[in-house]
Amino acid sequence: MEEQRKGGKEYSSAEGLTLTLGYLEDPSNIECPSCGFDTIEVVGFVNADSLHSGAPEVTSPDREYAVILYCHGCRRGAALHLDYGAQTDREAA
Repeated sequence: MEEQRKGGKEYSSAEGLTLTLGYLEDPSNIECPSCGFDTIEVVGFVNADSLHSGAPEVTSPDREYAVILYCHGCRRGAALHLDYGAQTDREAA
């Protein structure tokens, strides 16, 4: 745990899934798998394709996007690539 608090360690796949499910359930109250609630910040939304190319472009959280999360506790970040296609029944965060 101390290594995580110093930063530099990536979230595991299981932790990434936990973050994703937490974001989908309530984007305003995401639990860090290591630090708990009240440490995760939604930093912004970027075009998912631009994230892969290394030149992120800011976008709105609809259809296909990546949400950028940062935990102030363990100082780790995550980019969750989400694609809602043509769904119209989900409100943006």
